Amino acid sequence: MFHTVVRMICCLAVSSGATLSVRAPKAPERTPAEFEPVQAVLLQWRPGPSNGLYAFLVEHVLLAGATPVVVVLDRSQQAEINEYMRRHGIATKDVDFVVQRTDSAWVRDYSAIPFYEDSRTPLAFADFLYQPEARPRDDLAPLELCSDFRAPVYRARRSSDSLLLEGGDFLTDGYGTVFTSVTVAEANGGTEQVAERLSQFLAVDQVHFMPHLSTAPPTHIDMHLKLLDEETLLLGAFAGGGRDAGLRATEEYLAGLRTCYGGPYRVVRVPFFVIHNRRRKPVLCTYTNALIVNNYVLVPLYGARTDQQALLTYELAMPGYHVAGYDCSHSIRAGGAIHCMTREIPAERVVCIAHPRFTRSYCEGETIVFQAACWAHERVDRVTLHIGYPDGLGSEIHEMTAVDGVYRADVVARAPGELRYFIRAEAGDLVGYKPQNGYDSGYLSLYVVAGQV
Repeated sequence: MFHTVVRMICCLAVSSGATLSVRAPKAPERTPAEFEPVQAVLLQWRPGPSNGLYAFLVEHVLLAGATPVVVVLDRSQQAEINEYMRRHGIATKDVDFVVQRTDSAWVRDYSAIPFYEDSRTPLAFADFLYQPEARPRDDLAPLELCSDFRAPVYRARRSSDSLLLEGGDFLTDGYGTVFTSVTVAEANGGTEQVAERLSQFLAVDQVHFMPHLSTAPPTHIDMHLKLLDEETLLLGAFAGGGRDAGLRATEEYLAGLRTCYGGPYRVVRVPFFVIHNRRRKPVLCTYTNALIVNNYVLVPLYGARTDQQALLTYELAMPGYHVAGYDCSHSIRAGGAIHCMTREIPAERVVCIAHPRFTRSYCEGETIVFQAACWAHERVDRVTLHIGYPDGLGSEIHEMTAVDGVYRADVVARAPGELRYFIRAEAGDLVGYKPQNGYDSGYLSLYVVAGQV
């Protein structure tokens, strides 16, 4: 129903803590995007050269108001990590630990994908196959990790609905669209098979299969692509203007896509480059392999001249977010960075606001029509539009009224310049924002030009 209302806007403008099922959920409602509200972040900390990076992640997850859930192999590792954090001033009492024997540190790839099932059981997990022969302990790990959140786990393991899927090859906009890679289609009998399985388990309407890069070995799509919101794609571009056949094919593919609102995607470019590891194999140093946690964006850095350009790209594309980076030169040589090493766990109950960006400027005196649709676990009580005018002209709050499920406010453009705004929705004790960091100075904007209509 929510996906339908979103399209209307376009037309108008195992443990006791978890239950386990080997069948698909009866009616998955929505799979949230990574940029939506987060309650926790999983990360697997293996003490060693990357201690500083893990500490950076834990510290910033806490700053973002979420709980770091640290996966360790045994209690001795936990004690060692606790001592490291204590020496570096990190409040260990706010960090959760899970002891779980695993084969790798890539929690993004082997962990289950969270989704919203229904109002009675809001949060659930879909657990797909992950290298069951090569990394059997990773493949089983989600059963224990999900139990911490006391949510149902649906396992796609029967011959009729199994799906081999790694988390780095799964990006969603929160509105039924998924980006994955051609590798996933090749491993699962074709695109139709993949789309059918994802629809069964995750309420997916549309699946895009992205090409591989050709300059570097085949990698997950999160190494060169990232959704910053449902309308914005961050895409890598080789520093110095280097060309890549796979990247060129990706550019052409994205140019023909439409967002959940029916318009073209806003594509933002960020540099990346290739280095070689000790085995002389090419490694992609990527800035798209970042983590969004509530009002923070955590970006991998490499001690390169492109680092500051990458941070600035995020700041300009995501106004109001706190953008922070850390050197991932060691982890990238093993094949991944911050996104690969983490998995966000969405808040159990949320208010989601669908609202397309404005694509044109307005004249002074012209009426601007703001529209939004809301999805929530509770009945929506109130939706308000918060506007900040340019040149010290103050701010206003407008009540948005609902007609056929779409909230609307008509505002007359007052003065030329950038008009900044956010939308706030209340549903019981829940509050949601558009953009997601609207509670912390985040905003969307449109431009008003001089002259009457």
